[in-house]
Amino acid sequence: MNVSTGSKDDDAKCHESFQIFGREEELRELINLPSTITMIVGDRGIGKSYTLRALMHRIPQQYSSRALISTPEPRQIKFRPGSLQIELMRSLEDIVASHIPPASYIAHWRSVLSRAAQRATDARTRDMVATAGTYLLGVVRARAGEEIADGVEALARELSKSTSEQLTERLAAQTDPDALEAFVLLAAEVCKTLRVHIAIGLDNFERLSEDDFRLFLDLVQSMPVGVNIVGTHATSSAPEQDRVQQLGRLTGYDGKPLVCKTNLGKLSPAAVDEWLYSAGIAAPSSTPDTPIDIMSVTGGYPLYVDVAISRLRTGETPKALRINEAFADNMRSSYAALGSIDQEAVGLLAAFTHRPEVDEICRMLEMSPRAWAAQEQRLDASRIFAVTENGAPWFHEIARRAIWEEVLSPSQRIYNAREALSHLTDIESHNIGWTMQECVDIAKLATEDQCFSRENAGVKEILETSNAGLSVLASLLELTEKGNDVLPLDLVLMHARNRFHLQSSGYDAVMEVKGLGLVVFKENSSAGVVGAFWRSAIARVVAIGHISTSLGRFPIPEMATDVLESVVRPLVEPFDVCMMGVGLKSITEASNELRGIGRRFAKDDSPTLSPFGIILYARLGNVDFYFLIAYDSDDIRDATLKRLCDDANREAPKDLMANRGRERYGQPLELLLLESLPRENPLPSLRFENVLEYLRDCGMISGTSSLKEGPYGAADIVEHLGSRVREIAAIREYVGDLDRYVLGIERTRGYIVGFSDNRAVIIEVHGSSEVVEITLPDGKGRFAEFNRMKHDLLSPSQFIGTIIEIGDVARYQARSFIEECGRRIDDFNRAQNADLLEVPLNEQSLTRLLGLAHDGVLQDAQVLGRIFVGESGIKVEKASLYVLISEPNATSESSVLLETGLVYSMTVYGTREHGVHVKLLSPSEFDTLKSFDTFSKDVFEAHFSIAEGATWAIRHSQVSSGIARMLGFDTVLLISS
Repeated sequence: MNVSTGSKDDDAKCHESFQIFGREEELRELINLPSTITMIVGDRGIGKSYTLRALMHRIPQQYSSRALISTPEPRQIKFRPGSLQIELMRSLEDIVASHIPPASYIAHWRSVLSRAAQRATDARTRDMVATAGTYLLGVVRARAGEEIADGVEALARELSKSTSEQLTERLAAQTDPDALEAFVLLAAEVCKTLRVHIAIGLDNFERLSEDDFRLFLDLVQSMPVGVNIVGTHATSSAPEQDRVQQLGRLTGYDGKPLVCKTNLGKLSPAAVDEWLYSAGIAAPSSTPDTPIDIMSVTGGYPLYVDVAISRLRTGETPKALRINEAFADNMRSSYAALGSIDQEAVGLLAAFTHRPEVDEICRMLEMSPRAWAAQEQRLDASRIFAVTENGAPWFHEIARRAIWEEVLSPSQRIYNAREALSHLTDIESHNIGWTMQECVDIAKLATEDQCFSRENAGVKEILETSNAGLSVLASLLELTEKGNDVLPLDLVLMHARNRFHLQSSGYDAVMEVKGLGLVVFKENSSAGVVGAFWRSAIARVVAIGHISTSLGRFPIPEMATDVLESVVRPLVEPFDVCMMGVGLKSITEASNELRGIGRRFAKDDSPTLSPFGIILYARLGNVDFYFLIAYDSDDIRDATLKRLCDDANREAPKDLMANRGRERYGQPLELLLLESLPRENPLPSLRFENVLEYLRDCGMISGTSSLKEGPYGAADIVEHLGSRVREIAAIREYVGDLDRYVLGIERTRGYIVGFSDNRAVIIEVHGSSEVVEITLPDGKGRFAEFNRMKHDLLSPSQFIGTIIEIGDVARYQARSFIEECGRRIDDFNRAQNADLLEVPLNEQSLTRLLGLAHDGVLQDAQVLGRIFVGESGIKVEKASLYVLISEPNATSESSVLLETGLVYSMTVYGTREHGVHVKLLSPSEFDTLKSFDTFSKDVFEAHFSIAEGATWAIRHSQVSSGIARMLGFDTVLLISS
């Protein structure tokens, strides 16, 4: 699990560079040293040693006050008697050597040894303390060199007076109770001398001899204060598990356990994904097939993941990785040691990734629950079953695969596959459907049993389908919802490229699965539709499993429904109706559908306005979803918005959805837009027309249109489409999220245009930012050829929008996208029943509203000016707006002023400040304006102090339409104060 380690001379640097994956929770528990003795336990290869090393590296960082110090690296217990006492002694020397300067090294050891000897209660222990000191000083000299050689020699001679050669041999070559007692004394004195607690790391406790283990049990109950031991112990065999259980049964005087155990399990796919990314092999969630394949050959065991990564770095593909050979040999030996009845059971059960229920196992093996319990115990004791699943013993995944793939003969696999398939495909016992893993198991077993493939319609064809064809079937599985069995070909192929890495011709892939009888497909010259044709229920199950193993990604049937139920529904209030789907439905279309839903809520024959709803757009990877949720009460709708949007944290909805997406799909579900529908106020539909007018008055553009006069040729069409691309890119750069969806530019947009016989066909490409020109063959088949080619020109992040077919190039109708924006906004406003904005008729309110609109026009013009002038020529001038408005007549009985009176406005460009000034005149004051030339500055200078400027423009109209125009609307509703 360790990817890289830093310098051993600097613990802090070691901690920063020592990488470990998937063990943060365990390390947070271990760093607190929950007991004097802590054991990290688990199967071989599960990462115990790396976790212990990571802990030893982190202790200096966690305890920077030096209240606790640790051995720089764990010591390894050897397969020989006396190894425990030797490694404990050496650990003490490691601690002193790594935390004491060489100059004071001898003084500290002299103090430790003399005080330990004084505390010894008998001569034998004192001799062993001295012997240990002499032994360790030899280690010290070898490590420190000549710098302290003289001091070492002197202290060693002093200690040797009370030691004998026989004692030294005892310490180094055999288990000795006196040696462990000497360690207890020495360790206690090290703590006192250094004034710290110490943590000793020892790896591989399962290697202890029986004598050493018994002495360790005694040591557990006599550990000195301030001394902690963190060790690792394998649990791969029954004797090893028994030892761990013995340690767990040791308790102190208070009845509390003396040994704390931390069990390590296999890594999660997310942890493996992170490790791959760190190793430079794959970015998280970008290549979902790699983690799945590595999990299948490693079982999430860090030791095997490390080996797999090394092999991937040499150029092997994930699918080429095989089970570790040493592990396979071990399973052959374990299987051979079983009796024939147990071998038969193991061969059949190895066909199942997950453990079936007890009654299902008994039915397959034709035995009673009591007989199965006895057999299960034998398989557990023999380590055929090495993990627990749902609280019961089961195969480790690597062991199961090794038995199935490496141990069983081909004929055994065929027989066992047939038996397992009979159980797995029993529809009555799977009346609520199959799990994803069961689908994978069925597909894999179907490749072993050819009879099964022939007996179930469609299975053989699915197993023969290429990966390109499988990507089409996978897309249909995910996109098809109940009641919507046929889908646009463009949507299906876009999904296949995004989710399932379709790289070859999408059209050819559809033709392949159509030829195999797995889909129905219809097309005309401009579009096509496709739908899945599952010839049997089992065929669909096999398709899901075969896609998962071949493409490396589990398809999610009815994906929009799955996202709704798994992520969206838990976050919102209970709703009455939800319309959903894959792809980004136009927000205007969604608003119109919401109005249609409103008719369902009508209680009588009276006209019904839209119900209250929210529109939610989300993205998982490259797949977009829309959810139109309708409520019959604005209170419930608003409660949902409040639940999602905390005013103190506007990111809350995004975080909630992202986290739930990670939990369910292994990657965040990105919230793109969350809006309340219908909107109370309209959007300014004249916004962009006002900008063009502003740019003309500034002298940046001339005429009424930015387009050249027709007729058009092929080159003109390509040039015009390029202009549209630039317009869309410029507008996308600065408008808000809602505006992008209203204008249909939530993604960038480009075009593919094909020419033939002076005719053209154009498609919008969402996700592109360029114009691609292609040449089509002459004749009637050119459009069919274009329909075939267009999918192969798209990248995975692009999809097809509107298709425009042109009869004669010269008749091409060129439109500026800016000039289309007003129509799109008008359509949206009508869908909201919000095409009138209420405006108070008083100076303060009008100054504020017109000021906001005036500032917005300047900001828009600064961005859109780049389209017409270019980056180097942009010079949008500030301007001051002066407005004279007539009040309503005193005889008016209504508070609503519609078209009474006039409004005069003058815009002065090139002023120092950008502002709005409003004057509301009485009818008599307004009549005096008739004495002026209404198109001169004199009209305004009588009421305002006019700023100096370069140019000016005066306009007049009726009050309502004039104010509406300045605010960016077709019509407003003026409310008299």
